[in-house]
Amino acid sequence: MNLWAYFQNNEGPLINKWKHYFPVYERHFRHFVNRPVIFLEIGVYHGGSLKMWKHYFGPHARIIGIDILTKCKQFEEDQIAVRIGKQQDRGFLQSVLDEFGSPDIVLDDGSHLMSEVTASFRYLYPRVAKNGVYVVEDLHTSYWEEFQGGLRKASSFIEICKGLVDELHAEHSRGALAPTDFTNTTLSMHFYDGMVVFERGSHTKKMALEIGNKTLHSWDTLPGRLSRRIEGRYRPWTAVKEALPQQTGRFQVRLDDETETEAVYDAIAQQWQVDERGEEAVKGVVAHWRQARDHARVPQGSGPKERGGNSVD
Repeated sequence: MNLWAYFQNNEGPLINKWKHYFPVYERHFRHFVNRPVIFLEIGVYHGGSLKMWKHYFGPHARIIGIDILTKCKQFEEDQIAVRIGKQQDRGFLQSVLDEFGSPDIVLDDGSHLMSEVTASFRYLYPRVAKNGVYVVEDLHTSYWEEFQGGLRKASSFIEICKGLVDELHAEHSRGALAPTDFTNTTLSMHFYDGMVVFERGSHTKKMALEIGNKTLHSWDTLPGRLSRRIEGRYRPWTAVKEALPQQTGRFQVRLDDETETEAVYDAIAQQWQVDERGEEAVKGVVAHWRQARDHARVPQGSGPKERGGNSVD
């Protein structure tokens, strides 16, 4: 039985959830099922969700609920523990971690007050298991004043998340934003209506790869690539267009020569952006490119007619 089916058929303690949350839970929690997961839920309410998580994750799961109401202790049972304290209290949160260990999943369904949601996240997120998940739900309260929110209010959790999107991409900011602990320990962020999900983890060395056979030769795509790199920075693209030969024939290229030529011209294009070289330098580069292209050319067919018919000038 999946979570939605359990919810629909629940005859035990009350569970209060938006129905569109259930596919999100399944998507991000399913690989923890039947594992010795430590699941921490902020906000116990009537205790129904604690039982739901116990049923969903299986016999090896430890479910911990925290709440400010002492009466919530009554929901404890095998695999379910409840601790009483404030979600923004770092000392209390640390006592929970000391007792149960680093959680694999944190689900914040507590007060929804922006200051408390933020305080819990700032303290707990770095202490979640290295491949764990952190979920804040009912995120729509970020827009409501009674929860300390408001549209584009800097202290709302949704606005904090927007800043974290930048931190996630810090390595691509060209020095504008230094990578943070969040950058180095987060694989992804997922936004849903009323929810945000953080998936922790670290990348191996990042690189862009090209795998497979090319359908366009490097000189077919070179003009567009160079123009995108240098357009708006200087005028040499005019000289490039004038100097590039008209391609009147079809030919194939040996892969090594093509790859080398493409790498050389990508590097040259980047250098243009830095040095803003003049038109004569550009014409010299283009002349070198034409020579390399002609050297790499392997005409289609084996007869003299096809070889002699491939004019490129």
